[in-house]
Amino acid sequence: MAKHDETGEGHVGENGVGSLLARAGVRRRAPPWRRQRAKAELQEFLGEFYRRLEEDEYPQHPPQTWAAMGIDMLGFARRRKAGTANVRVFNPTREGHGWDSPYTVLQIVNDDMPFLSTR
Repeated sequence: MAKHDETGEGHVGENGVGSLLARAGVRRRAPPWRRQRAKAELQEFLGEFYRRLEEDEYPQHPPQTWAAMGIDMLGFARRRKAGTANVRVFNPTREGHGWDSPYTVLQIVNDDMPFLSTR
């Protein structure tokens, strides 16, 4: 998403947060406390989501695409009920997901587990 800071933590630049919040569905007319909470949640999620991204991976997509991928994943994760796994296999499109790819994507959201089994 954005460049890493000195600590190696990912962060979302202050200038891009407003447009990211709009893409995430936080309206400008929302109360300030709601926008602040959504901004903090989005920054925290994207920072963790892209924490292990290597420097040579950043140029593969523009920042807007990295943001759209993270926002789309956050929206997908929010629809999961505790104790269940959400799985989707899809071909992302700009119109449907805010980003696109020539590849089929597999996304899995589940409770934190030390081991996953296919049984």
